[in-house]
Amino acid sequence: MVTNLSYMDFFPYHSFRPEQQEIIREIELSVRLKKNILLVSPSGAGKTVTALSAILPQAYESELKIIYLCRTHTQSDRVINELKKIYSSKFKIIGLSLRGRSEMCLNFSLLNSKLTPMDAMLTCSDLRINESCKYFNKLHNSRTPEDFSHFTSPRDAQELIEYCKEKEYCPYYFCKYILNKAQIIVCNFQWMFNPSIRFQILNLLATCLEDCIVVIDECHNVVDMATKVRSHKLTLSFLESCLQDLEKNILPSQYSRFVHYLIDLLKNKCNRHATSISIKLDPFNFLTNMSQCLEMNIATELDRLDIYFQKFPIKTRIELNRMRILARFWQNWIEKCKSERYFFCYHIIQKNNEKTISLDVVALEPREVTIPLFRHTHACINLTGTVNPYIYKTLTGLDRKYSGYKEIIANSPFQSKNIKALIIEGVSTKLKKRTPIMYNKMIQKIEEVIECTPANVAIFCASYEILRDLILNGLEEIIKKHGKKLCIEEPEMSGSKNAVLIQNYKNYGKSRNGAVLLGVCGGRNSEGEDYPGNDMNSVIIAGIPYHLLTPQADARINYYNKAFFDQGWLLGYLYPAMQRANQAAGRPIRKVKDKGAIIFLDSRFKSKKKWISDWIRKEIEIVPDEINGITKRLKGFWL
Repeated sequence: MVTNLSYMDFFPYHSFRPEQQEIIREIELSVRLKKNILLVSPSGAGKTVTALSAILPQAYESELKIIYLCRTHTQSDRVINELKKIYSSKFKIIGLSLRGRSEMCLNFSLLNSKLTPMDAMLTCSDLRINESCKYFNKLHNSRTPEDFSHFTSPRDAQELIEYCKEKEYCPYYFCKYILNKAQIIVCNFQWMFNPSIRFQILNLLATCLEDCIVVIDECHNVVDMATKVRSHKLTLSFLESCLQDLEKNILPSQYSRFVHYLIDLLKNKCNRHATSISIKLDPFNFLTNMSQCLEMNIATELDRLDIYFQKFPIKTRIELNRMRILARFWQNWIEKCKSERYFFCYHIIQKNNEKTISLDVVALEPREVTIPLFRHTHACINLTGTVNPYIYKTLTGLDRKYSGYKEIIANSPFQSKNIKALIIEGVSTKLKKRTPIMYNKMIQKIEEVIECTPANVAIFCASYEILRDLILNGLEEIIKKHGKKLCIEEPEMSGSKNAVLIQNYKNYGKSRNGAVLLGVCGGRNSEGEDYPGNDMNSVIIAGIPYHLLTPQADARINYYNKAFFDQGWLLGYLYPAMQRANQAAGRPIRKVKDKGAIIFLDSRFKSKKKWISDWIRKEIEIVPDEINGITKRLKGFWL
């Protein structure tokens, strides 16, 4: 066992950024004391290498695993790149970045089927059981200890996939094979916040949570993730697939009646509503009515289904796996139907002349997931550039660890002369003000920004509805008039298509006129992507990105009022919206020497100013509603 190490043994650069060395010392000491840590520091401060060099001494000395959680592939790659710089002959760090099953699959027949994640998982299981996947078969029959020798230094997921292509191995299961050798794994939030996935990962790592240091990058995503993993959805299409499975296998007729009843119920409810809507329901009454209509005890029949499954061969269990998932959904429903921590509803979505419907169980309490994780890790380091510490620790319980909590607030490394932050008066995306006159006024002010910006501009709208309305009211013509290309983010755009879109946008930044990226706050491009230099010179936040006040949003506000002393509106509605705006606002200034303009295109930001990130807030200027008011302030800024 190595002893007496310090951060200097792992810091790979010749010099430190302002405050960086002191922050590293504070984190290193706090990790040794098993404290949880929140580091609030703007982008450009080197948070990734700061965290790694601070935690590696304790990890080496105590033989701890490091689990680094990231939201996007770009962020994961950044961690691996820093580890490659830290890697040395003295410290041969083994680090791996992981991706989900579908992103690591090489089986073309499976990939080309365009299955849902659930169906893809079931098909994968079937292929493996029947020895019909050549990649899994080759891995199972031909892997050798020498394969591991190719992964004795930091490797990102793409490098692992390329190696497996060459060897014709299944990347997903090869990753599991070598995982226990890794000292550091970089993965998605789900791998730790979902208790069942966490259990599997810790087993593969041959460790326990107490022997892990967890780092959470962009930790503003934690609250949403913690409630998401405790929420459940039952769709009409899933039920129809269950019915098809039941037709192939012998189960007592009551299960077919049960599924038929649910299908008819959802179809009838869907047909009665022409638009997207969430309809609150009483979960206990719903369950009682269903039991009476079917003349069965739902809980008893679900328990019996588990007994039937134990008697089936593995192949049949796989074929009927949807029924097990259905049973778990209703067992969860029964367990939680009297809890105020959950909201139950029909959820209807109208999109492109098609309607979908689901029964949803929505978790409202993030601390059910976060506190067990935060309390039992050796230490948990939360990294962010935007969260409000009071609100974050209130919603997550980060400060409830018995061994302590450390809060570190870094100063901004950016110079005032490189930041132009403006709140524009006279415009608003408030629902009742969304008229053609208002949109034309917004477009006039957007044109001033485009005209003054040397290369790339981004417009992150409060919603896709506002994005579409801006296009309908002539935004595209204005962009073309100034010789800039238009890149439009679309809902449900695949990761690969979005990556091409963003790469094209960045490439346009190197051309004469640049481009305009049109997207939404809260999307992957307004939060998970960096745009240094001419990749983005100006960003416009078009409206405050409030979520719609649906019954689900009301339920969250009401629950937060009870749980957090009448702070429901702040914690459940205002703050999340401002958090999304802050994330988008920080995109153009990622490095110390970057120069960027941040335009808040909604007069309501003036009254919400105290919730804007501190490093931006202190630079803000209020622009009166006047012709060329923006031009006067931006002209010459980039010279």
